[in-house]
Amino acid sequence: MADKQSRELKEGNESNVGNISIKVDVDCSDALTGLKAIQREAKKATQTLRELEAERDRQDEEFGKLFDAHQNLAQQHDDLTVKPLSNATTEELTEELAKREGVRKAEIKPDIRGELLPEGISGYTTFIHGPARVLVVTD
Repeated sequence: MADKQSRELKEGNESNVGNISIKVDVDCSDALTGLKAIQREAKKATQTLRELEAERDRQDEEFGKLFDAHQNLAQQHDDLTVKPLSNATTEELTEELAKREGVRKAEIKPDIRGELLPEGISGYTTFIHGPARVLVVTD
């Protein structure tokens, strides 16, 4: 009779079949353990992302403060502009060079005739009519 019921189930004829009870015993403990481990790692990843976002926000705020401080300093020192040497006047260049170590500066007034005797070079004399600035670079 079991063969007949089995055959009827396979053929789709359920009218002659009584109540059937099926008990399945499946061990899911390994799967649950794995899912719990995945959940723990997902929570850790979420926490790490929150910490990274907080650090990014802190750094953005710090950068904003530094940028604002830079802007304030730039506004306070508008007169301090950097320009290429090619745009500097000859007067500006000679004044800057005269401030350096190893450079001597001599000024010859208008309508004055000056004689320049470079050190260490005998028999060499240059006459200069003012106005003039002479820089002697020794280094």
